[in-house]
Amino acid sequence: MIRQNKNRIPKDIRAARPMLDKTVLRGFKEDSDEYRYLYNAMKSMSDEQLDHTAVIVRTNTHVSRISSYLSSHGVSCRGKSSPSREILSSIIRDLEAYRDLAAGLKSGKIPRSALYRVMNRPERYLLRSAACKDYMSPVELLNDNRKNGNILQSLRELLRDLDTLGSLQPEGFVRYLTGPMGYGSWAAKRLGERETVESALSEVLKASRRAEDLNTLLDSLRRFPDRMNGAAPRGLRIMTMHACKGLEFDRVYLPALNEGIMPGRRCREQEDFEEERRLLYVAMTRARDHLELLYVTGTADNPRPPSRFLSVYGIRNFVS
Repeated sequence: MIRQNKNRIPKDIRAARPMLDKTVLRGFKEDSDEYRYLYNAMKSMSDEQLDHTAVIVRTNTHVSRISSYLSSHGVSCRGKSSPSREILSSIIRDLEAYRDLAAGLKSGKIPRSALYRVMNRPERYLLRSAACKDYMSPVELLNDNRKNGNILQSLRELLRDLDTLGSLQPEGFVRYLTGPMGYGSWAAKRLGERETVESALSEVLKASRRAEDLNTLLDSLRRFPDRMNGAAPRGLRIMTMHACKGLEFDRVYLPALNEGIMPGRRCREQEDFEEERRLLYVAMTRARDHLELLYVTGTADNPRPPSRFLSVYGIRNFVS
């Protein structure tokens, strides 16, 4: 899917483990048939299975429609507060990684796992091949990438930023990371709906003002979701593609993959279509074990072209 995009850095992407089931494509005559299929799939699942299942759609309109249909038929769906909890959890993991990198720079042992986590948060166009050992000294990291000027420059800038982070108290750490380093702008664009992300970052900044050190800050933030939302939400997750970034589920269903929805009607230029394809790719890769791509065919009088992005699977009757 994603290799169809031309404006991207070539990557050899491999799954950490094989999916238990192959990707499934299903077409339906009407929206109601698609919704009924989703209901039949969900009603056969246990509560535990529903907790690890997501329906991911392109628009908030589809979130409302599918949520209303499934809820009215007795399927347990999670409330709207869940994305805030998960976005905050993603930010916490990023803060932990930057803390570990700043500490690793001081000790001369930069942890590869932390580097992988945030090397492109914000985007630095770094490749995972930039780090070849579990722990590397700054000199080793730079020497191993001296033949690639762009990557070398990005690594130098990152190390300078880490050196600055390592000298700051919690509030300064958060402000420098989210401001000059660009993490705040990146998160608002990539982690979910802008208002939700900005709200989570605001809570992180507030907590940083009261924290004695970074470990105290992170401990406080880990407890924050429970104070904010109470007990962990249960049930099926229904969300937009923008809100699903950073999350993973055992089973993922992507309905309404039709022209005019994915890609949207406003797409005109090649870069618009590539951005839509990237969004679909992100949604697809939320699935650990099972992925279903659903679309509506319509009727002879009212045809509904499937998404052009499905052509890689042999589904080609779209309008160019």
